[in-house]
Amino acid sequence: MKTLMIVLYMCAAMLASPATAEAPRWIVGCWESPDESATEVWVIEPDGTLIGFGVALDQGKVRFYEVLKIESNENGVLFYTAHPIGQAAASFRASKETSSSVVFTNPAHDYPQEISYRREGNMLYASTSALGGRDVQSFTKRTCQ
Repeated sequence: MKTLMIVLYMCAAMLASPATAEAPRWIVGCWESPDESATEVWVIEPDGTLIGFGVALDQGKVRFYEVLKIESNENGVLFYTAHPIGQAAASFRASKETSSSVVFTNPAHDYPQEISYRREGNMLYASTSALGGRDVQSFTKRTCQ
């Protein structure tokens, strides 16, 4: 698992592009599900862009992965872009931010239409849903061991 973590950090760091506003730095780090079947790694580039990589394992084999990015556009609006394996990339605009949480929305996307992250200490809570909180999928992760 430690070799996988090093590879995830390296992949995430190579995918950066310029940003103009500060992204939520509290998400930076390595996060894993309690059963260690899913890991999400976030790094920050010198320009403030956050690059992430998520992977889910099933009996030690990669079941799913995605490349993630949080950056601002030229107007300083924060966007979250996800590029899941086998699918087109989709971008979501920040609709709500606090010092420890952020919600991104894209009403035109099929599913999810909302993606949220919230940090509490060494725990990271994420969810995906349709608009209005329908069809919620929740994910709990802790700081990697």
